[in-house]
Amino acid sequence: DTLIAHDGSFPARNAAALDYFIREGGRFTLATGRGHAPVRRLLERGLPINAPGIETNGTRIYDFQAGRELYAAALDPSILPIVERLLAEHPDLCAECFAGDGIYAQQPNVCTRFHSERIGLEIPERTLREVPMPWVKVLLQHPSHEALLPIQERVLAEGRERFEAVFSVPTFLEVFGVGSSKGIALCRLAELLGVRPEDTYAVGDGDNDVAMLSAVESFCCANGSDGAKAAATHLVGDCDHGAIADVIEWLDQKYAGSAR
Repeated sequence: DTLIAHDGSFPARNAAALDYFIREGGRFTLATGRGHAPVRRLLERGLPINAPGIETNGTRIYDFQAGRELYAAALDPSILPIVERLLAEHPDLCAECFAGDGIYAQQPNVCTRFHSERIGLEIPERTLREVPMPWVKVLLQHPSHEALLPIQERVLAEGRERFEAVFSVPTFLEVFGVGSSKGIALCRLAELLGVRPEDTYAVGDGDNDVAMLSAVESFCCANGSDGAKAAATHLVGDCDHGAIADVIEWLDQKYAGSAR
């Protein structure tokens, strides 16, 4: 819903703008809640990424060109009994576990099927105890946003010092380790690449982007959440009409005549 349109297509404006941006020396990558396999699938579609990717809400940085992991932060294992209790109490709740390069689901529901179709990958069904540790993220899914709100409160009440719990979309509650945000990962990646903080930019649309949008000069799509809009420095067009192209046009004006 930022780089890619709501229907899953890659807007032509974005493709042309990114080709120009990279040709002029820019570094571009994804910072996503998606796991390793879906990100790799996006790369296979030809997305023009020329820097290591930030996966699962900042819990992992992976260099696809070199084929190696640069950084990973595991969830505290105490998340397992918390999620087990939630699943037992809420039969309509699904938990997707992100472990290594895979995603596994217990109690899949309509949201799980939507997620599987959206990322173009089958999500195998496993019990939580069948999924090997360490996990980097748990995605709690329920058809009702209102039903997820008390679940968010429960996760934080039982482990606020260990876990973050934020919404990427209203029916997806993302649970990952404290200190493992997209914002922290973006700053870590910029340092690894030797890019100055003032030359680092972020674009996003969801509440799980707030830390990233707050970390550097940033842009929120017009289709973004209220929280993302409040955190961003600038507002651009919606994802269906090439929000990334809007950002690159803005950068082109800022750096016109610059050697950087």
